[in-house]
Amino acid sequence: MNKTRQKVLILSTGGSAEPLVTAINKHCPNYVIFFCSETIGTQAGSSIMVDGNGEPCKIPGGTRPPEVSKLEKVCRQCGSRYFQTMPSIVKQVGLGAEYESYEKVITSNADSLAECYNRGREAIRIAREKYPHAQLIIDYTGGTKTMSVGLAMAGIDDGVAEMYIVSGPRGDLIKVASGMENIRKVDQTPLSWQRSKKQMEQLFGKFNYEGCLRIIDEMSPTVSSGTSEDKYLQFYQLLCKALQAWNRFMHYEAAEYLKPYAGDVPQLNAFLSNIIKSKQDYEKQSLAARAQGDPLPQGVKINLSLVYDLLRNAERCLLKEQEVDAVGRIYRALELMAQLCLLHQNPPINTSGVEVEILPSKLQDKYQKLLDLQANNKGADTERRLQLPLFKAYGLLADLGHPLGRLFQEREKEMENLLKIRNNAIIAHGINPVQAHEARAFYDFTCKFLEDGEKDMNVKGSYSKTLQFPQRLPSLRE
Repeated sequence: MNKTRQKVLILSTGGSAEPLVTAINKHCPNYVIFFCSETIGTQAGSSIMVDGNGEPCKIPGGTRPPEVSKLEKVCRQCGSRYFQTMPSIVKQVGLGAEYESYEKVITSNADSLAECYNRGREAIRIAREKYPHAQLIIDYTGGTKTMSVGLAMAGIDDGVAEMYIVSGPRGDLIKVASGMENIRKVDQTPLSWQRSKKQMEQLFGKFNYEGCLRIIDEMSPTVSSGTSEDKYLQFYQLLCKALQAWNRFMHYEAAEYLKPYAGDVPQLNAFLSNIIKSKQDYEKQSLAARAQGDPLPQGVKINLSLVYDLLRNAERCLLKEQEVDAVGRIYRALELMAQLCLLHQNPPINTSGVEVEILPSKLQDKYQKLLDLQANNKGADTERRLQLPLFKAYGLLADLGHPLGRLFQEREKEMENLLKIRNNAIIAHGINPVQAHEARAFYDFTCKFLEDGEKDMNVKGSYSKTLQFPQRLPSLRE
């Protein structure tokens, strides 16, 4: 027999054998695991029904008086059915020897949900070990209510097992009419969806998109095409891929993922579009500074969205207690602010290669000396271009009379002290860790520096108006 077509059936076992016999005959499993209750003292357990001697199974009814023949099935006076005794379930369905065709997993406390859940998981574990490629079927019709709930919960958590119950028309409120039983498959999708969505919400709120995508991959095969769950899974999958790429500064890739649902997250999409425009402006001005293209037209407002993105990314790092990563991003945001402001000068100035000749004449002697010093330190510089690190970039802005340069002069000492956090960290020039309060102080200073700078510059947008990534799963438009 093809191994992948084999079946293992797990049955919760109670006082009625008929549903279990029906389930075994309908499913025709290769192996059966009976989840039973233990016999404790005078309280009979359900394990005896599985393979007990004689006729341990009973079809419920009235108690037959000793003088009434076993051939009498119904009381002549009241019309109620008598008990009927039957052989064990194993004999009724013709199962082979124990541990070859079946085995029992027994709970010592059939009313303890934790115990029943754990024994249910144990039954699933046994099934997986003995038949790793088999179709796993769980029927939780029999047993105490707690046993049924425990086994069903274990099955839902397994995520792969198919679940069934034995059902049919009821003659009363107690049980299905004898002989009318049939198996019914249980639709787990709504339950699995809610459980998976709750897990996703927790991960999404922590910006753990990789974890969300794992849940989506596990859930997707269980969801029917065209259903509401299917539509949301597709939405969440592309959204998480977009945010994952965005978090890694892969903005163009993020935009492609977000495109089909741009209308469902309009503010996020607008922020991402501004970041991409800021990146394009940066690239255009950098080329213009090297005389490899035309600059932006005069009067175009500076777009600081790349800086905003770095700071929002740093904020996420702080929320995730990743202080070292946060400090690296904050430093780059401070550096990029100066670079963008210099690139929007006329003509554009690129800090990685400043041509002294394009500076105002009153500044050329000062920066020529810096260039000569740089050449002496680094050897021959055939291009004769000056490189400006962070402080010297802000110094040039101050010399040019730029508002951000003037602000830098006012707060230079405070910035210098805070930059020691980054410079002394193991990711830069030192060996120190970064403390949470240090990273937060660096972030708060940079945000305030940016906010005050925005007031004095002709800036398109504002950091305070940008959105952090959502921490709750958004909804689709109706």
